[in-house]
Amino acid sequence: MDLTVSPDLDAYWCYAVVLVLGVITALGQISKRLDKLPSKWIMVNTWLLFFAYTFTPVVLFWLLDRSNAIHDTSLFAAILIGLGYQQVLSGELTSIRAPNDISKVWQPFAAWADLVADRIRNRVLRNESLFDERLLVAVREDTTKFENLKQLALTHSKDIVALNASLKTIQDQKDILGEAGVLTKTAETLYENLKISEYETWPFLLYQNNITSGWNYRWHGQEGRSKVAAAAVALVLIGSAAFAGYKAWTPENRARYYVWRLEKSNNTDKDRFRAGRELMSCLQGTHKAYSHLALILRDDGVPIKTAENVLSLMVESRGIASTQEEKLPNLLADALRNANPDVRSRVHSVLLYLADEKKIEVEQLLKEWKPSAKDSATDVEGMIKRWQAVNLQ
Repeated sequence: MDLTVSPDLDAYWCYAVVLVLGVITALGQISKRLDKLPSKWIMVNTWLLFFAYTFTPVVLFWLLDRSNAIHDTSLFAAILIGLGYQQVLSGELTSIRAPNDISKVWQPFAAWADLVADRIRNRVLRNESLFDERLLVAVREDTTKFENLKQLALTHSKDIVALNASLKTIQDQKDILGEAGVLTKTAETLYENLKISEYETWPFLLYQNNITSGWNYRWHGQEGRSKVAAAAVALVLIGSAAFAGYKAWTPENRARYYVWRLEKSNNTDKDRFRAGRELMSCLQGTHKAYSHLALILRDDGVPIKTAENVLSLMVESRGIASTQEEKLPNLLADALRNANPDVRSRVHSVLLYLADEKKIEVEQLLKEWKPSAKDSATDVEGMIKRWQAVNLQ
């Protein structure tokens, strides 16, 4: 698939797509590995496995973006990773190739997932055995329940002849087992035969025939435990997501996000433009973004294109900065410490522009200064002091 034709969306929408598809894929994996095991959702390991499968595509999406295999603003890439991350990691999906080191992680992850699934399965079976034993104790202690279970098993048995033969064999061993042993073996045989014969409905049949209580039927037979656990986790997740979304949508955090998008080296031109427009609106609500932008200009390794984008944004928003009493010229003057003479030259040109716009006379030495690689640290510091002395506010 040619990912270059994909719609270019803001990255948080693409990550949201990956996360939603990751949840769907995780549910499919849980269903595949644990099938119809009752009460699997009350197990901590089940949730551990669920979250591991949910966030694996999100982490992979981030890693592939960092390695330039995709752009994190590509909707098609988000869909492919969300649904087919296993094929990407295993090398089966040729349109997106993960780095070899990342691909090697999949086999250990799959082995770990198998191990966790086995633990869950064993724990569920152990819990079910304990439930069965408690139920059989109640049946053995109550003659009415025992007779109801016997009638129920005989009525629903798929092979009543074989069941009667098993019961007769147990009765014939009375001299060895004793009364209690015969009762125990008979109850177990009837119970297991009913579970096999009516695999889907045996919990309801036990409840309907007064062998178990309504509470036991709803809590165990209808997997009330799993439903309550799933609802509780869902409420916590929804609440956490709502709180995180509320915090993330403050002007300061939105500005921080869009500064990062503007700075991101392998970003698309469309997303940089979009980030610049969004950042302009954020600047009206917070002035803290200016210091973040200035830090980008101070970075000796900042690409020229990024520096030019930042400078353009700062010049365009100079009116907003003045209303917030942000000392934009001072921030720009500090950026002259960048070791790259090209960046210094561009910052110096912006300062000259701001001075000319305000009709402020600048000393001849500043006008004639041409930043170069030959400038010493003292030369640069001297120019910074001269600019700081110019009142451009």
